[in-house]
Amino acid sequence: MATTRIDQLHACGAETEDVVFIHGFISSSVFWTETVFPAFSSAARGRYRMFAVDLLGFGRSPKPADSLYTLREHVEMIERSVLQRYRLRKFHVVAHSLGSVLALALAVKYPDAVQSLTLLAPPYFPVPEEEAGAATQYVMRRVAPRRVWPPIAFGASMACWYEHVSRTICLTICRHHRTWDRLFRLFTRNRPCVCHGENLGTLIVSFGLGSEEAASLCPELGSYALPFLQDRFCGLTIRTFLIEAFMCHTHNAAWHTLHNIICGSAGKMDSYLDVVAGQLACEVAVFHGRDDELLPVECTLAVGARVPRARVTVYDDKDHITIIIGQEKLFAAKLEAIWRRSAAADATDGE
Repeated sequence: MATTRIDQLHACGAETEDVVFIHGFISSSVFWTETVFPAFSSAARGRYRMFAVDLLGFGRSPKPADSLYTLREHVEMIERSVLQRYRLRKFHVVAHSLGSVLALALAVKYPDAVQSLTLLAPPYFPVPEEEAGAATQYVMRRVAPRRVWPPIAFGASMACWYEHVSRTICLTICRHHRTWDRLFRLFTRNRPCVCHGENLGTLIVSFGLGSEEAASLCPELGSYALPFLQDRFCGLTIRTFLIEAFMCHTHNAAWHTLHNIICGSAGKMDSYLDVVAGQLACEVAVFHGRDDELLPVECTLAVGARVPRARVTVYDDKDHITIIIGQEKLFAAKLEAIWRRSAAADATDGE
């Protein structure tokens, strides 16, 4: 049976709601499309139109060499490529790590449009009064404490403090990410295949993507949407998609995004959270893994203290990545419950 790509990608009907997913640092939209998206129920896939965003400089989005990858640039690209292009009037936001900062900025800018706000491992470090004049440096020391162990802390330290070393690593590894991806697929005997039918209810938005590959994959929507891929081998999902998520960026994008958003937005986080607590009526849910070695669980607890109505959930034996990977169905069910409660609350307010 022939169906058009636009029918597969868009959820239709009077009850359609929109959801924007924002990935974290050194990641891409595949962090969502390869994990929770396939785990959503058929009812959710029919009700919600889901947008997985490739942030500027990451994934398949453009990586302009002259950009400073500031908070304003990232937010404006989300506005132009998602909110305005697809005419989102109200929407839910789900964000991981770095994406939580952008999610809060969107919530503050569009307080009447955000229906629910779900944050995973938000990088929120309350700045002591004595450090207020050097908030950026304080957060840098917290995020990247110059440790060699565990490996994720060592990687953060290299990315944050040692520009030339991290640039060399990017030139050596990230520049040849397609080669590494092919090698990993070869050794794992992994075959990518485009999924059709019930698994498609999503839009992967890559800002300004103009490749012929994208257009051929989704001609009806132009070059802004790609069907997500599921890598299968003998019924087992192979996590090779993390290679794409980790390597599809430039050093310039990673360096400036880290310093200008995660560290540079330290002075804005308190005011953002105060607006969410005092001016937004939407549900706020925050999740964190207790074993997170990159961003400690205290970050989420601090968000909960700043936004008293926030539902805070801490998972034991989960870290910065396994908070999603490994419990996809559980988290998808959590999201669906959040969205249902938000819809019920909106209906009650409208009566």
